[in-house]
Amino acid sequence: FDGIRKNINKMLKDETVAVALGDSLWFVNTNWLKKNFKGESKHMSHYVPLYFSAKVAFVQWAGSSSLGWRFLEAMRNGEATADEYNNPGMIYLINFENGLVEKVDSKKLSELLSFYPDLQRRYESMRDYEEPYMINDFFLQYVQRLGRDPSVPYLF
Repeated sequence: FDGIRKNINKMLKDETVAVALGDSLWFVNTNWLKKNFKGESKHMSHYVPLYFSAKVAFVQWAGSSSLGWRFLEAMRNGEATADEYNNPGMIYLINFENGLVEKVDSKKLSELLSFYPDLQRRYESMRDYEEPYMINDFFLQYVQRLGRDPSVPYLF
């Protein structure tokens, strides 16, 4: 995000937590993540796509240029294609309780899914369970399950 004036750029860089485009596309400032959370956010830069529900929050990062930025740039240039989704990046869970940003790899996902044994068994029995697309798919199933689980507390 780029402001017209220096003071707006400074605010976007140093003081802004998140930016919404429309009512459903959110980006979180990685500077804010670095200041308030330990863990994996230290290598992120700029703003990254933020996804959240009442019970979970996470970001998706695909290296030096995140999925959201690549897609917005491609849209701006009139080149947005399905190829923008071929490397969706890894998911990073924002753990407010422990003040941590944690990468959701196959080991972390198995740990998260241990609360839902049926989902964990299905995930771990997949031949390509360590592939990013499989991790992302089962993580989203986990997020849906959390949303329906009355024993899981709300974030705030």
